[in-house]
Amino acid sequence: MAVTKQAGTWTYEDLFSLPDDGKRYEIIEGQLYEMPAPSWDHVAIVMNLVLMLGPIVQSLGGRLATAPADVFF
Repeated sequence: MAVTKQAGTWTYEDLFSLPDDGKRYEIIEGQLYEMPAPSWDHVAIVMNLVLMLGPIVQSLGGRLATAPADVFF
């Protein structure tokens, strides 16, 4: 990907204007970062947590999500 914006100027809108190239990106303090895929250990831990916590969360009326989600601060 060719980055044409200056460091520190990336916005949420810029992130979603990028072409879908299969890579994951994050913006931290205006800087664009390409994020690596999670390791197998990470994936296994997440799956185990979902299996253990799922019944508890559902019994309390909550929901679990494992897919990447947008986070705003």
